[in-house]
Amino acid sequence: MRRTLLVHLSFVLAMSWWVVGCAGRAGDGSLQPPRDAPPWEDVLSRAFDDSLTEEPVNLTGRAPHDVLDQRLFVERLGLSSLVCLADVDQVWARGRRTGDDRQFLDLRIERVLLGELPDDADPIQTVEVVADDELSGALQGASVIFFVRWAPDHDPPFHHHLLVATDEVVAWIEAAVDQARAAGAITIGGKASTKRAQRRARRKAKRAERRRRRSEKRGGGASAPEGTP
Repeated sequence: MRRTLLVHLSFVLAMSWWVVGCAGRAGDGSLQPPRDAPPWEDVLSRAFDDSLTEEPVNLTGRAPHDVLDQRLFVERLGLSSLVCLADVDQVWARGRRTGDDRQFLDLRIERVLLGELPDDADPIQTVEVVADDELSGALQGASVIFFVRWAPDHDPPFHHHLLVATDEVVAWIEAAVDQARAAGAITIGGKASTKRAQRRARRKAKRAERRRRRSEKRGGGASAPEGTP
């Protein structure tokens, strides 16, 4: 099941534009997208719905609902601009912060799993949580995965999803990100990774050098570079 999830993540990455970079600066410590962040698309609303999933994802479950949760989890990871491990510092249930029905969580960012935070970003970020039920005070102190997708023209300029974290899920994310980075599937700072292209170029240059040396030993002079008519 773990291998299946990694394969599915590779597919999501191949089909998506994964932009990972330093956020722009608003000067108030809030999360801001980089200047070249792609525009928000409504199709992303399913994965980044500004809500909270309190039930940890079961990475090894085979029940239909577990499989659906796994696919949505991988989709969120594959489409996120920023993924952080955070602790819930404060719960703001209905009427306790703004006097209306909106609810918020203060998140203390403990570790960045994917992407980068600007140097002046406040380690505590307040995010609105869309929920039918009132947020429980028991969430205070809980560890969550904070999935962020930039939405430059929105206020705030991102949408998110929160997932209660487990050690297994955090380890899986770290392994998946390492694998994607090694494969060149992640873009850094808005520029496509060129690792695979660089490896191909080095192999091509080595082959050309070997042909040149063989040709010189035979006395035939240097051979033309690969790809020359």
